[in-house]
Amino acid sequence: MQLISAVSILSAVFIFCLGIFILLNNKRNKLNIVLSLFIFSSSGWFFGSFMMFLNQGNADVALFWDRFVYVWVVFAPTFLYHIALLVTNFYGRARRILLKIAYMGSFFFSFASLFLGKYFVDGLYIYSWGVHSQARILHHVFMFFLFSYIFLFYVDTISYHKKLKAENNYLEALRLRYLILGVSAIAGGSVGVLSAYGIDIYAFSYLVYISGTVSSAVLTYAIVK
Repeated sequence: MQLISAVSILSAVFIFCLGIFILLNNKRNKLNIVLSLFIFSSSGWFFGSFMMFLNQGNADVALFWDRFVYVWVVFAPTFLYHIALLVTNFYGRARRILLKIAYMGSFFFSFASLFLGKYFVDGLYIYSWGVHSQARILHHVFMFFLFSYIFLFYVDTISYHKKLKAENNYLEALRLRYLILGVSAIAGGSVGVLSAYGIDIYAFSYLVYISGTVSSAVLTYAIVK
């Protein structure tokens, strides 16, 4: 087994256990529920990556598992934006609409990855380390969706952080900084998408799983503590 396969499956198992811990910590708390959903989706992402690397010798199977990865990945921006609204309590009409659009978008992209695969990711790039699916038109749309909601996450959390500092609520401001740090760690893993655009980033692939694991741990600490 390649080292990167081992890293991806270990990360999947670790953060899955983290999600269980969060649920058991407070099963009725909406913030805990949404955070655990985000972590479970990340675990599904890492497990799919493990299976993809495990089947690099079979192009069709590798393509299936890469599509499986996106079934989970597409929910990440939605869950993160939902977490931002729960933490900041910015629940105006416009943001509620944006959240509904986010969930509809994630379900659509998840469906598209499995059943409209040739419009999402199709075909394969062949690298020295194996193969990776090629991004198609719906993948480009998803990338816009992803970065739009990550941007909205930062807009709301940074605005709320300024409000907390103005109120001298330093403990809550510290928790929010951990939350922002955790999401920023995910950005380090975004390099993984470059393989879908013909850019060989195998040397940085470990960063994808390490950043996802670190971000999940930091988010858990920020919310549970």
